[in-house]
Amino acid sequence: MSGDSRQLNLVGSSQGREASLGRLRYTLGGGSPPSAPKGKIAYVEIHHGDSKEILGDTALIIRALISNGDLRDVNATLAPVQWAHDLAVRSMMEDRVYFYGVREKMLLVGWLARRRVTVGLHGPGAGRLTGEEVLTFQEEAWEAVNALLSKARQSVGGDGLFWILGGSEPTEVDATMYGFIVGALVCDAAPVTADIVKAYPTVIQYAERIHERYFPDYQRW
Repeated sequence: MSGDSRQLNLVGSSQGREASLGRLRYTLGGGSPPSAPKGKIAYVEIHHGDSKEILGDTALIIRALISNGDLRDVNATLAPVQWAHDLAVRSMMEDRVYFYGVREKMLLVGWLARRRVTVGLHGPGAGRLTGEEVLTFQEEAWEAVNALLSKARQSVGGDGLFWILGGSEPTEVDATMYGFIVGALVCDAAPVTADIVKAYPTVIQYAERIHERYFPDYQRW
């Protein structure tokens, strides 16, 4: 981070959150939803000397770090239509696919949390759907992801990295997508989601290349 007096702690880490931080230096810490500013993890603690600022929600964290000059705005050079595409894909994953995953993990496996999660899922709509309907929507979302990545893959040669929007550099949606892919592959509580993702070799290849470039010290899923 800019300045020696500032320190960033990432609490409740996932590789998607870490990918969004790019080459920013940080330390990892433990935490729980009750202690988080938005009631969910991950969140960050930014230390300014003796003071501490706690930020929750990935989008708000990124905005704050960019505003402070600590993080490069990877979306700054996007044309309006490209920015809209980036936002649309992120919204699909965060506002739809995320809740389908929560339903599978918590309702089908984590029965102790069933009542609270059921109430939480009812508002976004995932709790109102049948299992078959959720599966259909999940498959459609990942099919769309595969279509975008397959087109992007055609623009690179060999073992080069390729990105959702098809450009030469990653944007915010790539950090989001990488986190969702890895999360699906490493979570034993969501086998249906894992099978859907594994059915798309290009999606797996996309995540593998990001992993090799940015997270070589992490165990492969």
